[in-house]
Amino acid sequence: MVKMHPKSRSIQQKYRKTIEHEKEMKKHTIEVVTVIFVVSILYILLNQTNFLDERSSFIMSASENTWFVPTYEIDEALKSVYDEYHGMTVNYHPELTTFILKISYEPTLIPEDRLVEITNVANELLIKLSSFPTDKPYIVAITGENDEQLASKMFGSNEDS
Repeated sequence: MVKMHPKSRSIQQKYRKTIEHEKEMKKHTIEVVTVIFVVSILYILLNQTNFLDERSSFIMSASENTWFVPTYEIDEALKSVYDEYHGMTVNYHPELTTFILKISYEPTLIPEDRLVEITNVANELLIKLSSFPTDKPYIVAITGENDEQLASKMFGSNEDS
C-alpha cells in the first residue's frame, strides 16, 4: 500500500468538506427559490379576487359610458382643427355633465367669437360622435392657461345659451 503524507490527507479532507458544503448550499438555494416562487404564486392567486373586485368598482354605469366613450375621438378631432386646443376633461355628474376644453390663450388674447365657435364645434362633435341623450343637459366650457373659465354654454333640453 501507498502511504500518504499526513498533510495531503488533511488537504483531501478539507477538499471533500468544501465540495459537500457547496452541494448543501446548492440544495438550500434551490429550496429558497422554490419557497419564494410558491409564496409569490399564492400571493398572486389570493389577491386576484381583490383585483377583480377593485376593477369592478371602476366599471362605469351605462349613463357614464355614453359620456366618456366619445371623448377620445372628440379630443383628436379638436386637436386637428384648433392649434390652441390642448385637451378635454369630463366632469361627470348625474344631473349635469361638464366638458371642459383647455386652450392655450389668455382671456384678453382670444376673441369672443372664436370661443363661441370652439364651443359650438365641440358640441357638434359630441352629438355627431356619440349617442348622447338629448333630454339631459350638459355644459361645454372653455378654460385658458391659468384654468380660468373663458366661456361656457349649456346644451341639451335646458339650453340657456
